[in-house]
Order: sequence, then C-alpha cells, then structure tokens
Amino acid sequence: MYNFQNMISNKRPFNLWKFYLSRYFRIFPVVITVFLFYITLGKFCEHGVYHPDNLHDIEVWREYAWSQFICIANFFLESGMSFSLAHLWYVHCDSQLYLFTPIVFLFYLKFSKKTSLVFMFLALFISICTVFIVGYLITYQYTVVSAEYSALYKMPYFRANPWILGLICAHFYIQMIKSPLKLNKMFFEGIPTI
Repeated sequence: MYNFQNMISNKRPFNLWKFYLSRYFRIFPVVITVFLFYITLGKFCEHGVYHPDNLHDIEVWREYAWSQFICIANFFLESGMSFSLAHLWYVHCDSQLYLFTPIVFLFYLKFSKKTSLVFMFLALFISICTVFIVGYLITYQYTVVSAEYSALYKMPYFRANPWILGLICAHFYIQMIKSPLKLNKMFFEGIPTI
C-alpha cells in the first residue's frame, strides 16, 4: 500500500504483472531452494527432535511438490506432517493474500480515500468476526486444539486480519507523512520495535 500510494502521488503507472512478478522473484527462489534441498538431500540430514523419521514426510512432499511452486502448499498440509517445512505455510498464505492487494488498490483509485478506508475497516471487521465465529464453533464442538482448528489456522481467510490491519496502517502512515504536522521519523520507526 505504501509503495502504491507513492507511485500514485508521483504519477507513475501501476503495472499489475510487475507487482506480482516482483513478489514472486523476491521470495520464491529462496523458498524453492530450501524445498528442493529438503526433498533431495533431506534424508541425509539429522532428523531432529521434532520429526525423528522424515522419510515419509519427504515422500509426501515429493508428491505435492507442484503445490510449492504455485504457492498453495498450505492447503495440502496434513496433520502431523512436515515439521521440517512447517514454516512455509505462512509464506504461501501471505502470497495468497498478496493476490488480493490490487482489489484494495482498485478501491483506492476508484473511490475516495475515506471510502477505501471504510472498505478496509469493514473487511477487517468481517474477517475478525469470521475467525471468532468459526474458531468458537470448532473449539466448542471439539477440543481446544483440534485438527480442524490447526487446519484452519493455515488458511488465508483465517490469517487476513494482520494483512488488512497492515493496509490500514500504511494508509495512515502515508497520510501522516504528507500532513503539515510532520512528526519525528524516529517516532514512526520506534513504534514497531516497542
């Protein structure tokens, strides 16, 4: 959102393909390198305390290797699988949310800034309510930590709250920088570290 607003204020055109490809080539060469190392040479590495037998895990990931390349592997994670690659679900979930970012940009261009902000707050409210209701229903029907909740935890619609909040913060950050009452830059850089 920050880069998009800077492009619009400097009258530079927004290229959708460049937007998506820059994300893909910035993140996924490293992800794919780690993944390919794991499915080829992972069986020769120490297994660790979390996953004493990773041979089955490697075979499952070889079967679902295509899902890593198109960023949907978080939909194929099985319960108790892939402790070695457990962190990759977030990269894919974040990339799936990134696909929807131009919708927010479209609202920002077509409507006023206040309407865009209302849209983002409404989306945040709906997302929070969805997570709360679904989470409550699952934990009420099953146990507090169930396989169903663990599966939902890795889904983009369950993880959209911080993404939407980040868009809202970027909107306010840009407005504060452009305001005549410019605050100290250290104030803005110091807030995230607190």
